Amino acid sequence: MDTANSGAIFMAVSYEQPLAEQHDIIPNGYNLGRDWLIGNITQSSIPTLELTNTSTYSGSTSANGYTYQSDIIYVSGLLANTSYGINHNLTVAVDGVNAVDGLVAVLTVKITEKPTTSSVISIELHVWM
Repeated sequence: MDTANSGAIFMAVSYEQPLAEQHDIIPNGYNLGRDWLIGNITQSSIPTLELTNTSTYSGSTSANGYTYQSDIIYVSGLLANTSYGINHNLTVAVDGVNAVDGLVAVLTVKITEKPTTSSVISIELHVWM
């Protein structure tokens, strides 16, 4: 059997209620949580209800002397547009719209700048949400 380390990271995100509400997911919270993360990465406002499988975003962020370039594309066909089998599906679905829209944000993250004292090599990271 062949095995390989793609370096991919898979993340599930959601927008939740506070502890007093038992951390229930807000209406449309899976899609909104995904887009909140992408908006923060790209410093963009993400129009959740207008996204398609051709929507793209990019941005640059810096921390601790490193600069990261992130390119994001939303793709369909990896996750169903459904409420079936989705945790909290009765509270997350909104006005007959499914709990998840079937779009996955695929991120390609590259280190574009690093501190001169760093021995870290340049990497490319693909993240699927």
